[in-house]
Amino acid sequence: MSIELDPYSLLDFLQDKSKIILMARIFIWLFVCSFFAVLIFLAIPPEQKSLYPEFNSFSITDRNGILLRQVLSRDYKTSVWKNIDEISPDMIKAIIISEDKRFLIHRGVDFIALYRAMFENLRHRRIYSGGSTITMQVAKITLNHKKRTIINKILEIFYALKLELHLSKAR
Repeated sequence: MSIELDPYSLLDFLQDKSKIILMARIFIWLFVCSFFAVLIFLAIPPEQKSLYPEFNSFSITDRNGILLRQVLSRDYKTSVWKNIDEISPDMIKAIIISEDKRFLIHRGVDFIALYRAMFENLRHRRIYSGGSTITMQVAKITLNHKKRTIINKILEIFYALKLELHLSKAR
């Protein structure tokens, strides 16, 4: 079964002003619905439990603090959550400088870094740079994205905006 497109039938269709008006109304309606869907998505705060892994590693010690057993996380790694107060300010600065220089300035998405990454990817003709902010990296981990695709990047952008809207930089 083949579909043949007749350019004259398309021209006939577009010459009817009522059909053009109908198409314009449908387009506007879809745009407005999409706009409100994005607003609603951004307005709903992220679930706190989705931001933290379900299972960390833990240690079993005796009353003197001597390690008796180390239980690894599901991905067989040692991981322990630390409060931001327990991390050296120099370590925090080093991470921000190396990962996201404009972390304190942007609202979750660094469009300058995204444009730079886009041009580098086009120049190298492959995914060479991602342009993600720290918040976008948190979104990627939370959304459990494994592949680097444009659709995933767009979803990470929206989720990063949502995180920045509802949480402080320290959180």
